[in-house]
Amino acid sequence: MASRAIASYKCYLDIPPTSTQLAGRTAQIVLYDANNAYAGVINFMKTTPLQATTQASGYKIYFQHSSYFRDFVDLLRNEKPLYLLDNDVLGTSEAEPVGEGE
Repeated sequence: MASRAIASYKCYLDIPPTSTQLAGRTAQIVLYDANNAYAGVINFMKTTPLQATTQASGYKIYFQHSSYFRDFVDLLRNEKPLYLLDNDVLGTSEAEPVGEGE
């Protein structure tokens, strides 16, 4: 799977914080590319151990602990451009100046 630019995302919070679809999930972020196709899905879990990353049709499904949800949302809201890199890392492609104030 090649690196993909993230163009948009959707956030979901499970109410109550146990999804009937995926026990132990508290939230989910769906990442989309420029064609509005899934680039990745991140499930935030309150339980450990976490499930392994799985491959879906053209994207991966990741599992993170619920405590990281705010960190991911902060990155998505404040950084651009963002990429889902080959090594399963969500990050920027360019260096940022120190003291930018974000």
